[in-house]
Amino acid sequence: PMIALLIASCILMVGRTRLGGITALFATVYLFLTYSFVTTFWTENVALSLAKWALYATVSLAFLVGGTAAAQSTSLGTNPFDPLKWLFLPMMASSIYALAIGKGWLEGNFMGMSGNSNALGASIMLTSPWLIYELKRSWGNRRRRRWLVALACSTVVVMLATHSRAALCAFFIVPAFASMQLKVRRKVTVLYVAAMILILTFAFRPETFDLFYHSYVAKRSDNIMASRGTQMEDSWDAAKQGGLFGEGFGVSVGMSRYWEITTF
Repeated sequence: PMIALLIASCILMVGRTRLGGITALFATVYLFLTYSFVTTFWTENVALSLAKWALYATVSLAFLVGGTAAAQSTSLGTNPFDPLKWLFLPMMASSIYALAIGKGWLEGNFMGMSGNSNALGASIMLTSPWLIYELKRSWGNRRRRRWLVALACSTVVVMLATHSRAALCAFFIVPAFASMQLKVRRKVTVLYVAAMILILTFAFRPETFDLFYHSYVAKRSDNIMASRGTQMEDSWDAAKQGGLFGEGFGVSVGMSRYWEITTF
């Protein structure tokens, strides 16, 4: 059902896009998806490889076509990410409520009203472009700017509480990428403030860096790779066995222990 919905949405959105020349980005995505599809011909599990490739391909195309349609259909002065607010705001409202009453914690990681802290972190990160663009668009409105800044601070608090490393990395990369549009004077101001915060923290609270490393980089373990090391080693060994053409898209070599789980 998910694949069918994605294909239908892509077909509907293509009609709203103005297609130009083939860009390097589009060519790269197309070649990668083609390569991924080709590997399904010598897979150990044809049905599983094809299902994973179909879902991956349709998700990639939906992001590409959806982003193009949103950018081309957005009028000047409006927020192209406006539909994301209907996902972002309810998630943030429920997360702030859960934090306030002390609910939604599991093993020191905050998952709010969702079932998983990584899922919450990724969901907020993927919908946060609405907030970033809204801040840029509404900066001149003092009253609106205040509640948007308060919402941004709350978002950072919730994201830090999830302890989701991948989501946090992406969450801080998104505004860093958006800041490229700032004027030179504002870029210098942002860099100056960030540098001063780091210097003052190091001068007065140097233990903060150790706490941050232990809480977010190592995730309260003795080894950075404690929770992912075994899986990455298995994946690396399987990649070497599979060679250039692999053993099928998204399928490991041989019957690994993960095949015993019904949700593999």
